[in-house]
Amino acid sequence: MDLLGQMKMADFLFKLYRGDMNRLAGYPFVPQKKQTIPVWDKSDQLPRATPEQEGISSSHIQSFLKELSRSKQINPHSVLIMRHGKVITQAHFRPYRGDYPHMLFSLSKTFTATAVGIAIQEGILSLNDRLVDLFPDKALPLHSPKLNAVTVQTLLTMQAGVKFNELGSVMEKDWARGFVQSDITFQPGTQFSYNSMNSYMLSAAIHRKTGMSLVEYLKPRLLDPLGIRDVFWETCPQGIEKGGWGLNLRIEDAAKLGQLYLQGGTWMVDGAPKQLLSHAWVTEATRNQLADKQGADDGYGYHIWIGRNGNSYHFNGMFGQYVAVFPRYDVVVALFSGSPNLMPEGGALNLIYRYFDQEQAYSGISLPKNIHALKGLVHTIKGLTLMKKEVMPRVSHTPKGFFQWCNGKLFPEKTRMPSFSEAELRHRDCEYQLSENHGSLMPLVIQGVHGNFSQGTSYIRLVCTPGVCSLTIREGEQVNTVEAGTDGNPRYSEAQYQGECYMVGSMARWTTDEDDRDVLKVYCSFIETPDTRILKFIFEEDRVYIRFDELPDIHTAFEMIGNLSGHPSSQKEGVKDSLQRRAKQLIAPKAVGTLVKKGKKKE
Repeated sequence: MDLLGQMKMADFLFKLYRGDMNRLAGYPFVPQKKQTIPVWDKSDQLPRATPEQEGISSSHIQSFLKELSRSKQINPHSVLIMRHGKVITQAHFRPYRGDYPHMLFSLSKTFTATAVGIAIQEGILSLNDRLVDLFPDKALPLHSPKLNAVTVQTLLTMQAGVKFNELGSVMEKDWARGFVQSDITFQPGTQFSYNSMNSYMLSAAIHRKTGMSLVEYLKPRLLDPLGIRDVFWETCPQGIEKGGWGLNLRIEDAAKLGQLYLQGGTWMVDGAPKQLLSHAWVTEATRNQLADKQGADDGYGYHIWIGRNGNSYHFNGMFGQYVAVFPRYDVVVALFSGSPNLMPEGGALNLIYRYFDQEQAYSGISLPKNIHALKGLVHTIKGLTLMKKEVMPRVSHTPKGFFQWCNGKLFPEKTRMPSFSEAELRHRDCEYQLSENHGSLMPLVIQGVHGNFSQGTSYIRLVCTPGVCSLTIREGEQVNTVEAGTDGNPRYSEAQYQGECYMVGSMARWTTDEDDRDVLKVYCSFIETPDTRILKFIFEEDRVYIRFDELPDIHTAFEMIGNLSGHPSSQKEGVKDSLQRRAKQLIAPKAVGTLVKKGKKKE
């Protein structure tokens, strides 16, 4: 990296250490995300079938969902399983839903690469096009000879070797210029080095060659034929889709791309098969392009990861967004989650492969109807909750006496919520002024990805009604009110941040700690993202102690920032430890609230 880049990186690390989040980026924040209004046209839906009709047992899928639900690391949000082109299971872990799109992170890359494949078959681009020819105005007159070897193909296979990475995009307004003028660490085409800015340059290349945005280009060629509507893709400061991340889709829409590749690029359009993507491209894109390449532990095609046995492949995004394709079994499995894993490894992917990359799980013909197994699967799906143990509703005591006990077993009493608990009566309407803090309703990951940083929380009002607690939170000039279900059912609210709108599904639970203090834990899932804000309130007389946590745990993400920076100072032990301590304060901030107003206690 050049001297100017080193200086910008040092300034970034200094601001991060100081917690000066509002000035981290090298350009002003511009709101992009608007309110999502779910509109689901049934004609866009994939066909449905029972698992048995497509040769797989409902019990097998039920076991998969149960194990997925029990995992303490995966934090699953949505699952969709297809066989023979039909959806055989779709499940959502409350408060997540199928009618809202979800951030894909790096799964966006496969859509970008698919756009490149279409552009190649239309003669707009070629694999051998050089970056210096695509962007002659961005390159320095005297540039490294290595830059001449950076091509569309080396960008697709993550072998470009350009040092300008995702962190550089935070500091540079003109990403294409920053990329083309950056250092190159090795001869392009000789090593694998994962870099999301490679994907951005492909998006920028399509924009430059066609004069259209990536979404505009894909709409008639891919999105409309697949029935993917109302697509939101974040853009860079120049208005170009980020390419390597920033795409938001429903899980069924993400699965459609997997099915398209599984079908060799063909899709039924207006009742007739149409070749949307050339078969040759699908073959090359899903083939390992990294044989014997340094730095490549896994197989990689054209923005597609190749499975361990070479007979499968998957698209993936940070924090556990997956579309896995098993051509041998004619199966597609899509999973959205909030896993702490940043790259394509870990429990979620291992679990998918363990259940769906095995021959004994499938039959070549339809299985006999099994109503008992299907009912068991449906029952499991209905009970899926992201925070099952933490937000289970209170249940009334079991009646005393043997006869009453037997009656309760045979005819279980329905879960019910009392009008008010004692804790709710004590805190049913309280307002608190908070000490200075970095806490926010919005998880830090979303703040960082969108560059939409909070000024910290200054005021909270808590209002309790039967089955619901309501939180009004002031952050700077922004005031949001979210409702959380205390009866085991989520409540949905909209949160606004500097012109961006997010849907939040929330659940909460009252309990006590070891000192018998009232404790309220509120789980606010930003359901269009992998992230859940966890607010823990500990009440003590006229004070409340608040801890802001979030899922997925993002300590790993902060370690990644240090690795991405490449700045010598960030690698020194003393500085590295100091940054990690500071990061912990930013990740899990704490605050003390002083009671300023309390409503009257009423029955």
